[in-house]
Amino acid sequence: MSVNFPATLAIIGLIFAFIGGLILAFTLFKAKDTIDEMSKTYWDFNPPFRNELWKERNRALWGILFLVGGFLLQLISYILQIWL
Repeated sequence: MSVNFPATLAIIGLIFAFIGGLILAFTLFKAKDTIDEMSKTYWDFNPPFRNELWKERNRALWGILFLVGGFLLQLISYILQIWL
């Protein structure tokens, strides 16, 4: 049994894109306690809200990196299928 490299690359790309999509989707879901803590009023600024925004930004960045990486792997796989 021979390994088809472009097909394997496409499958890995799909997995990466799926993981990226999950990471991006889960940044939208927050626990009730987190929402309650973020919605409290504070004098001057809201530290829990700022911290949660930083966490959300980092999760979204990782999700986008996985998603773009998965799409690039699929593109490379498609190009390799044409050339090979």
